[in-house]
Amino acid sequence: MAADVTTRRAAALAVVYALGFIHGSSWSAARPPRDATAPVDMEPAAAERASAGGAWPCAGGDGACAHAHADDLRGEQPARAGGGDGSGGGGEWDQAIGPAAAADDAAPRARRSSEKRVIAYSLYGDKRKYCAGALRNAELVGSVFPGWVARFYVDARTVPAGVLAGLRARGAEVVEVDTHGMRAQHMFWRFWVAADGTVDRFICRDVDSRLLARDYAAVREWISSGARFHFERDHPSHSNYPISGGLWGGTRHAAPDMLELIAAYPTDANYLSDMNFLNERIWPRAQHASLQHDAFSCEQFGARPFPLARSAAGEHVGQVFEEDGRPRQADVQLLLDASAPAACRHPDDAPTPGNRRADAAAVAGRSAQRAPMRLHARGRCRELQERHAIVPGSSWGDAPPSAQAEWASFKCDAALAAAAARASALTSGDAVRAPQR
Repeated sequence: MAADVTTRRAAALAVVYALGFIHGSSWSAARPPRDATAPVDMEPAAAERASAGGAWPCAGGDGACAHAHADDLRGEQPARAGGGDGSGGGGEWDQAIGPAAAADDAAPRARRSSEKRVIAYSLYGDKRKYCAGALRNAELVGSVFPGWVARFYVDARTVPAGVLAGLRARGAEVVEVDTHGMRAQHMFWRFWVAADGTVDRFICRDVDSRLLARDYAAVREWISSGARFHFERDHPSHSNYPISGGLWGGTRHAAPDMLELIAAYPTDANYLSDMNFLNERIWPRAQHASLQHDAFSCEQFGARPFPLARSAAGEHVGQVFEEDGRPRQADVQLLLDASAPAACRHPDDAPTPGNRRADAAAVAGRSAQRAPMRLHARGRCRELQERHAIVPGSSWGDAPPSAQAEWASFKCDAALAAAAARASALTSGDAVRAPQR
């Protein structure tokens, strides 16, 4: 009976998904013509320039941008030059936040691809932190992730109408989910993109984070690798799980059965429920078919460092931003205080307090290890000298070739000469003087 219920539920989800979860033309109207969205691969350096100013993807922090969202976040329809329905450009919103950087200016040597590439988000409720983040990311896609399109799976009953209009005006695909009769699974909605046969490649991200050039460089490396899955861990807290809900991606053939997997899983709105699902259902099939970038636990998961260096500001992929658009400082401080293994760092990463302490400890540890090794070497040299009547720097005595090789490996001539010099200095009047009476 339970199996029958699960099967029926999966079938129902598949049918509903095939219909697009769309009310009216919210998705199709937001999608530009295919030839206008041909994905673009650009050099990481160009992507870094495309990020809007400084270490964060909004010049001077994101606070000014977030405060400009007032009309949209209240659900009021902002006036736009293209019409009152929010489908046109210009208007109050664009004047407040300013236009996004043009992708073709950032990537003069861009290479086009025929792939359909989607950045998938879940959005529900009217909290400013998440609505402002969604709008900001929709604006960043063209400059930081050229050739990709943002897709938001939304609860249109709870997300302000102005936010939905703002997303569409920025070229995002808006999928209005019919939540009637569904279990609470908001954070799972973004995973549905894996079952969309029209999408060639996807990544799932959090609306309260921001798209970064560091993320784009890693994704571009994944595309070149040919791997089906991609996972990122760029903060000490990310190392607690193989997969984080907003730090993974896949190709069209990575998880085409995603809807069935979700339907068979006890989904709920509890914190980490979506991550538990990914680690129980996706990780077993993905871990040997993936490329992983990891800044702190690369040795544990068999990952590689990020291909773009981190600045001293401590920005990281998946970074959480507060309601005012500023990065959550506690997360930044934790990252700066943490020590990353040398194997997991980019050679040009800015030094952090945590890494400096770890490097100093490693140097001290190596020095402490070398001291007993030097003592052992001198002791072995003296033993060889006495056994085979070796005269340092002059005669091998009766030492066989094996003993000569061992003598050379310990650099006994230099070691015994240095020991003799130290002993001579200690017994000379220049090194030790008799106490005055």
